[in-house]
Amino acid sequence: MRRSRDLGGCHGFAVAAGEAAVGSIETPIFGGVSVDPDYLVVRTVDEIPGTFRVVSASVVEDVDPARRLMRLGLTYDQIVALPEHLPLEPHDGREREEDQ
Repeated sequence: MRRSRDLGGCHGFAVAAGEAAVGSIETPIFGGVSVDPDYLVVRTVDEIPGTFRVVSASVVEDVDPARRLMRLGLTYDQIVALPEHLPLEPHDGREREEDQ
């Protein structure tokens, strides 16, 4: 079972989806004053196109601090389909509407 401090201090943990290794935690992203991160940035294994995937912390099934391992409740294919960045700003060169 996961605990809040396990997610907050998970930098560098290996990440698995089912039995497949998908990468390691690059950084947890906190939305405010909570001790739990809202998102986790996963540095993906070479077999997954791109470098990172952004994962909602709500899909974490288990954290094993002793083994530095996190298991996600997603399949390998679902991880591949996740975005590579948070949708904070357009990443296609366009300006945000409020900046125009």
